[in-house]
Amino acid sequence: MHERIHRFLQSAFFVDSIAADTSFLDAGIIDSVGVLELLQFLEDEFKVRVADDELIPANLDSINSVVGFLIRKGAVS
Repeated sequence: MHERIHRFLQSAFFVDSIAADTSFLDAGIIDSVGVLELLQFLEDEFKVRVADDELIPANLDSINSVVGFLIRKGAVS
């Protein structure tokens, strides 16, 4: 999962390298529109549905937080 998310960030947001615990928002990697792109990617790639109340930084603000969120959602790796 880590690698697939990293590849997505590279292609969608032109990120060369990012540590797994780097905050997307603090590092300026994604903005509010970028969050929507990330959500679409997660829903398409990992076959999960993200509820409005799950749209919080604890779930979506770093590669590690996204992977943890996907695992809790039961996503297939």
